[in-house]
Amino acid sequence: MATVATLRNFIASKLGLDNTASSADRTLIDAWLNEGYLDILMKTNCQVETASLALTSGTSDYALSTISNSIMHVMEMYNAASSQTTPMERLPLEDMIRRRRVSGGSPARYFTVVGSLVLLFPTPGSSENLLTYVVMRPGAVSA
Repeated sequence: MATVATLRNFIASKLGLDNTASSADRTLIDAWLNEGYLDILMKTNCQVETASLALTSGTSDYALSTISNSIMHVMEMYNAASSQTTPMERLPLEDMIRRRRVSGGSPARYFTVVGSLVLLFPTPGSSENLLTYVVMRPGAVSA
C-alpha cells in the first residue's frame, strides 16, 4: 500500500520537484495529492454514507450543512414520510423553479442541489424526513 511519503517521492521524482519538508514544492505536492484523492472519491463514489434530516413543515430550502458540513456530493435522496420511504427525483434548477410556480401538496418528491443549497418540492408537510446517500469530504491526506 502506498504511503503519503511514497506518493510525494513519486510525484517529486517525475516532475523534478523538491520534496523536503520546508520546500514550497512540498506544499504543492500535498495539494495535488489531496485534489487527486477528492477526484477519485467523486468519480468512483467509493465512500458513500447516509445522512438524515427531519424536515420542517413549510420549509422547502435547506443548507447542506444542516445535514452535514462534510458533504461533497449528493447521490440520492429519499423522503421518509408517514412510515413510507419514497425515492425523490433530482431536477435541474430550471425545472425546480418551474414546478414551484404551481402549488403542490406534500410529501416532497423532487430535489435540486445547487452549491450548498437543497431545494425541495412540494414544500414538506409534517413528519417528513430526508434520507440522503452522500459522498463525504474526507480529512486532508497527511503523513
